[in-house]
Amino acid sequence: MARVGRRRSGYHHIGYHRTGGGDRRHSDRERLLAGDGRRDCRRLWERQRARRLTGVGVKVSDIVAIAPTFDGGGYWLVGRDGGLFAFGDAKFHGSVPGLHLHVSDVVGMVSSPTSGGYLLVGSDGGVFAFGQGHFHGSLPGMKVHVKDIRAILPSSSGGGYVLVGADGGAFIFGSGVTFKGSLPGEGIKATDIVGSR
Repeated sequence: MARVGRRRSGYHHIGYHRTGGGDRRHSDRERLLAGDGRRDCRRLWERQRARRLTGVGVKVSDIVAIAPTFDGGGYWLVGRDGGLFAFGDAKFHGSVPGLHLHVSDVVGMVSSPTSGGYLLVGSDGGVFAFGQGHFHGSLPGMKVHVKDIRAILPSSSGGGYVLVGADGGAFIFGSGVTFKGSLPGEGIKATDIVGSR
């Protein structure tokens, strides 16, 4: 099964898992996706990269969020398992599967103010920081148990972030964001907040 893991020499590296029958042999197309360094492969990869994920033979059905780069020249897509796909001038800084963690509840992401990294959030309020994305805390780290976080928002300074729950609850971490209230705090009952920006 193919899974984007890390970036090598300008190519997205796609790793292959062992199956019961041993290692899979890499076809020419798989070597192209794995970035074996040949010049003709690079040209073909760049053409394919400009197309959709399905255009390069990657099949995913669980993309949950997209985040643009600071200059608008690229973007990242993130899957429910924390797998990342970088396009345009977006740089790959790591992924949850690359940490050898198995999750299935990633619900959102934001890029750092300079696009030098990004943050991923799970429905339990767990936060994963990559590159210049700075970790300022998480709900599990505070022993708060929820399963309905829907989004993460960065502070304008990049010194913190807000986690938003399906009930309109807001959880502040770091600096640059001041708590101004939440729907539960106002006595408003909601269960269908799906995101924010």
